[in-house]
Amino acid sequence: MKRWLLPVVVLLVLTAGCIYVTAPGGQGTQGTPQTKGQSPTAYIDSITPTSTSAGESVNFAGHGTDPDGTVVGYKWRSSLSGDLSNSASFQTSSLTPGTHTIYFQVQDNQGNWSNEVTSTVTIAAAPPPTTLPPIVNSFYTTPSTILAGSPATLSWNVSNATSVTIDPGIGAVASVGSIPILPVTSTVYTITATNSLGSVMAATQIIVLSSLPPDMPVINSFFASPAVVVKGSSTTLSWSVSNAATVQIDQGIGTVNASGIKTITPSTSTAYTLIASNPSGWVSQTITVSVFTYIPGLKIDPGYFKIPIIPVGP
Repeated sequence: MKRWLLPVVVLLVLTAGCIYVTAPGGQGTQGTPQTKGQSPTAYIDSITPTSTSAGESVNFAGHGTDPDGTVVGYKWRSSLSGDLSNSASFQTSSLTPGTHTIYFQVQDNQGNWSNEVTSTVTIAAAPPPTTLPPIVNSFYTTPSTILAGSPATLSWNVSNATSVTIDPGIGAVASVGSIPILPVTSTVYTITATNSLGSVMAATQIIVLSSLPPDMPVINSFFASPAVVVKGSSTTLSWSVSNAATVQIDQGIGTVNASGIKTITPSTSTAYTLIASNPSGWVSQTITVSVFTYIPGLKIDPGYFKIPIIPVGP
């Protein structure tokens, strides 16, 4: 060995991944730990939607690249909700309200983690649940006048109710249905629809006659659908009359055909009376359309809408 190499003797000792350099005099110094390979790079591909309400789903997708290996691990986290997922893509509906900074990083097969990349997503507070009041869309008998011993049909249609009952003597029923009835005397049937806001009621009457006067007009049906409306909403009057020379409805409607329909928008609860007449006499029937102002979340006391007689149709 040449003499000019003798002053310096370098001894490399590899211990625990470190390089020790031994210089003349025998003293060693610890060097910097060596990283295995190059770090990967993370990319957020998409966060959709970037703005939504609490409880709604948000989709996340990302990927990574590595110059000298493969990407094998993923990590998503939120500044508000903490760790989210260890998958490249995922969906969640559990983000808390607020503006989230979303962090994403990837790991390669040599154990190296990328720097975090970021994006944002805004979660609004979930709107309060809205419960609509129960509505009696229709409640009527067909026909509305019968001879004693003759059958009739009671029909109804109710929305937004958790329970529906009909009195007298019928009890709990489905929200929509019809049943045969055979009343022996004139009877008023009452339907009650209930949910968490309260109850609404409507009624219909069937007239039972021992005999029909000769040639008298007959009101086959007269009803409003729906019978209970929110202020500003419309309802429809429908009617069918037999053996009548003239048919009139009050509240400014006037003379009408023997059968027909008319859309109305009452501003307050209103009673409508139909009068059918011919030379033998006249008959009448009155129905009521109830109008109320709906405020979301307002409790309606049970029995608030108690309507004496409301034949309402399909």
